[in-house]
Amino acid sequence: TNRNMLRLYLHPICPFAERSRLAFAAKEIQYQTVFVDMSIKPEWFVKEGGVVPVLESTDGDFVSESDVVVQFALDHSDEGAQLLPQNPFEAAKIRRYIKKRDEGFIFASFKAAIWGKQEDIDTLGKRLQELEEDLSQNTEGNAYLLNQNEIGLADIILSPVLVRFYFALHGSFDTLKDFNLETYPNIAKYVENILEHPALKDSYVTKWQYVNQIKNKQADNSINLAYPIDVTPLDLSQSKQDIIIPNGLTAKPLRNSNYVRLYGHPMCPFVQRTLLTLSAKEVEFQFVGIDLTTKNRWHYDINKGLVPMLEHPDGTLIHDSLDICDWVEEKYPDQGIQLYPDGETSKPSAKETIQLWFQKVVPFILVYANQEARNKGPA
Repeated sequence: TNRNMLRLYLHPICPFAERSRLAFAAKEIQYQTVFVDMSIKPEWFVKEGGVVPVLESTDGDFVSESDVVVQFALDHSDEGAQLLPQNPFEAAKIRRYIKKRDEGFIFASFKAAIWGKQEDIDTLGKRLQELEEDLSQNTEGNAYLLNQNEIGLADIILSPVLVRFYFALHGSFDTLKDFNLETYPNIAKYVENILEHPALKDSYVTKWQYVNQIKNKQADNSINLAYPIDVTPLDLSQSKQDIIIPNGLTAKPLRNSNYVRLYGHPMCPFVQRTLLTLSAKEVEFQFVGIDLTTKNRWHYDINKGLVPMLEHPDGTLIHDSLDICDWVEEKYPDQGIQLYPDGETSKPSAKETIQLWFQKVVPFILVYANQEARNKGPA
């Protein structure tokens, strides 16, 4: 429990969670964000319903469901945007509008993008056409839903789906081939405007997050990215002590200013190649183990979450295993074992031989590994 401010438990892709973020941002409510890995739900989280968003008070009380959390934001703060008119009847009319436009919208957009079922495509098309027509009625200078010149509750509730639709069309999904932004010019303009809204722009999912998540689900071979548990760069040990890096770090750990650092996985042959090279050249280094089943986002952003990755004390990063071996040999020519024979043509010849061997052996290793997995069956 955070005794100093409210805490929101969220998932960065979830539009329901995004509604609560937008409401809190619009009402200028300070809060702490904690992203939850929905594939591994903590026991306490399951007891609270196992869905996002979840709001935790400074006293440790919980409430969940996006409608409840959004309403809390409206009740909690008089600051920021006035999301509903003070007139109760006018407010009720807006809530009715939201309910009609929101019916089936989120799930249809999500399922249509992933599986492309006609029923979902039809529902999505109907809702989009309704909103396109609504926005076409806006007068000059009114960029938001219901012909408003400032954001309201309708924008908080409905814009997350429109933003995802906009990103999806830019992501070239075959499942959405019947849709194009030329058919929805007012929606496109609306999304472009709201993504730049000063109060809201930092609370929306990014195109990269959404498009990659959907494409991975389409392939049923998703990369399980660890969602952030901390946005502060981790200050790992500055010694040679080996470390297993925790999942869920948003920021890349601070570099080791005293020793070369090698990020890797002990079972990876590419990592073994670099470990042998560092040992042969008698280079003191720190090994940081990474769980490749749940990749940290900073690692994925740098080089798609691959290993090995070598970091020099000055912050220089080298990714490819052979490039790392070359760098080590050039950086420490007088230490340890001489890795390449003397002569101008000897090193290129040796590297060519290594590459040819590598091209022949690695496919065999992959086939063997897949065969072993099939023989073992499911865990």
